[in-house]
Amino acid sequence: CRQRVERALSSLQSGMSGSTALEMRLKAILAAALFNTKGPGPEAYAAWTDVLETAERLDDIEYQLRGIWGLWYNHLSHGDLRAALALAQKHDALPAERIEPTDLLVGERMIATSLQYLGELSEARRRVEHMLNHCTPALRRSHMNRFQFDLPVSARGTLAKVLWLQGFPDQAVRMAKDNVEDARAIDREFSVSLYWALDTECMLGLEVGELMTVERSVAMLLEHATKHALDFWQALGHSYKGQLLIKRGDVVNGVACLR
Repeated sequence: CRQRVERALSSLQSGMSGSTALEMRLKAILAAALFNTKGPGPEAYAAWTDVLETAERLDDIEYQLRGIWGLWYNHLSHGDLRAALALAQKHDALPAERIEPTDLLVGERMIATSLQYLGELSEARRRVEHMLNHCTPALRRSHMNRFQFDLPVSARGTLAKVLWLQGFPDQAVRMAKDNVEDARAIDREFSVSLYWALDTECMLGLEVGELMTVERSVAMLLEHATKHALDFWQALGHSYKGQLLIKRGDVVNGVACLR
């Protein structure tokens, strides 16, 4: 996908009728592909920035939503938490009459996740539970079609981390395990939702000492990411593998894996 969209962008003639809107749509595809292959780095950030700027100029609300989401995740991934929260609030402030019900829920989840990382756990939990209570099957399918990941799966990952930080490890681990099974049921062959669910399960499993669960999840994460040549997710899988080795006392190989 990335190779094809890069080829399309390079052959696009500037000044061609409709080329600005077409370039915006292609760059949104490129940004999503870059995220899953290279991770939320400078290339994906630049592409999402172009998407948002063009969408605002064209008053295209759909691609404003996509651009804001992409930039939000980039900031979140790099620890720019205040900038991430500001983008989540920008998403939430878009005119309600111009966006879909699912977009309101996406905004809730973005704010909740930002607040979780900022330590505002009670408000993060309130928002993410509200979002999950209002996410109908129809809204769930709509979001999956647009963003290639499942909204409840990603939201439950946030909620599991909040529960852990609030001191409810049993609830957190149970939610993380159920989330992996739900993500696998969506698409056993390939689903970005599965990667995010496995990420949460690995993180919490290492914290509570469920090392067999972590071993299984790491193997699944690396198998899928290697099969689909997704370098970012492979790197994440190796980071968890390194931590797992260290937890089991194999510090030399664990540190080598992390390096």
